[in-house]
Amino acid sequence: MLVACTQAADERSAFPVPQQPVGWDNELRMTDASDDNADPNVFETTLVAQIANIEILPGKLTPVWTYNGVFPGPVIHVKHTSKSHSRVRPLRASAATADFWNDPSP
Repeated sequence: MLVACTQAADERSAFPVPQQPVGWDNELRMTDASDDNADPNVFETTLVAQIANIEILPGKLTPVWTYNGVFPGPVIHVKHTSKSHSRVRPLRASAATADFWNDPSP
């Protein structure tokens, strides 16, 4: 496991904190879900469930269920005090959709 951290100038030790090279995680980084709402206290996104051919093993495409065409799916970043709304819809318009709401207020 590689961990990068930062320290304040007065907390620095004699040993420098190693830095990761630029782009080291290009093939590993998961995509972030887009926030469709301008309100900073509300997160809304739409996830499209679809089958896509993904290269899991080198040189071999495998059909897998994805969200927005990525596997394992986008990361949803939400503050614990925010409201969130995720719409999950299938690629085919005739199939059912699902809506997930989160309201942190008591």
